[in-house]
Amino acid sequence: MKRLKELRERLRSTYTQMQDSLKTAKDEKRDLNPEELTKFDKWEEEIRSLEKQIQVEENMEAIEERMAAERGERQEQSANPSGQNQEERSSKYATAYTSYIFNGLAGITQEERAILNAGEFEKRGTDPQSKVTANLGAYTVPQTWMADIYRSMAYYGPMVRIGTSTPAERLFNVMVTADGNIINWPKSDTTTQKGILIAENTARTVEDIPFSTTPITSYGITSKMVLVPHELSRDSAANIEAFVAEVLGDRLGRGMNDYLTTGTGSSQPQGVVTGSSLGKTAALVAAVTRSEIVDLIGSLDWAYHNRPTTALMFNQNTLTAIRKISVGGSNDLNPLWQPSMRDGVPSLIEGVPYVINNSMADMGAANKFMLFGDMSKFITRFVGAPLIRFSTERYFEFNQVAWVADWFFDGRVQDSAAIKHLISAAS
Repeated sequence: MKRLKELRERLRSTYTQMQDSLKTAKDEKRDLNPEELTKFDKWEEEIRSLEKQIQVEENMEAIEERMAAERGERQEQSANPSGQNQEERSSKYATAYTSYIFNGLAGITQEERAILNAGEFEKRGTDPQSKVTANLGAYTVPQTWMADIYRSMAYYGPMVRIGTSTPAERLFNVMVTADGNIINWPKSDTTTQKGILIAENTARTVEDIPFSTTPITSYGITSKMVLVPHELSRDSAANIEAFVAEVLGDRLGRGMNDYLTTGTGSSQPQGVVTGSSLGKTAALVAAVTRSEIVDLIGSLDWAYHNRPTTALMFNQNTLTAIRKISVGGSNDLNPLWQPSMRDGVPSLIEGVPYVINNSMADMGAANKFMLFGDMSKFITRFVGAPLIRFSTERYFEFNQVAWVADWFFDGRVQDSAAIKHLISAAS
């Protein structure tokens, strides 16, 4: 919380400087001079960085809370006879686990073996060279590794944030299933249906609900192999666990976020952009106006407005363009973009929260560069947890350990009328 407070205070200070600079130029009836433009660009970059740091801090707090709740008090008592706190035990378990991977069961110390046997989880399996996953293997993957993987994935976009409870993550309809069987998800658009007046002694009419189904399957994605030299395991300055988890998470995060944003829906997930419907066509190829954003918001049926899961979505280049749009009269000029200054309160555009998704297109000829709608109508499905495996033998002649992470997932828009897009002019 202290870290978050400091970041938000810095965000507030930078935003105030931007406002003061714009006001000074307006009062003097002139445009920003080159020096002021340079400062403005620097402030924008700082705000972008601060917002991303705030997002990561919120994600990590939520992940840590969830993982702590999952471990439970009884497990902590049974696996912690020495009285160590969870953070200390997790750190020692991760260190022992890394030693086990690079040295094998015969090459670890008695203390490391004891830590693995009584560590975060029960021992499963006996083969020191067997594959290791979150559920099966010689020893289970440390929770700190899984947290690092989820954190790295979350860094690349809102579509792949799992196990968190920050406002951005609550927008999407996320489900985690035990298997990858096809799910026929029911969908219905009843926005045109309404009740009618009825006279006494009159039979009620029937109006069927227009039901259909959306098949949700599962597609496999791989991080591809990551090769780690054995020499790194002997370097006390190298945090191998964090390095491997970050690389695996980065690769999965980039790939999955792309597919869940712009996937075609044919032999791959349907992206949220692909499944959206037209809300507004911009007049220009590479520019957006306030009135076009207002029209996009107004194109959505009111039944979907004012829901906690309704928001705008675009990439950070589009956000930069929006930050340069001002509203108000000559004596009351204010940026269209209003940053959040308090924990739990989102930044707003036209009174609407927004989500940054860098897998979305920039403004360009016929590009769908902005969404507005009820994001809970986009269903994201994940099958279990990432499958993490390693091999000490495949690249033994190079003295390397091979790592790979696979996961199965899918995405579908349940109701295209609930999510509208703003598209650039064709030419």
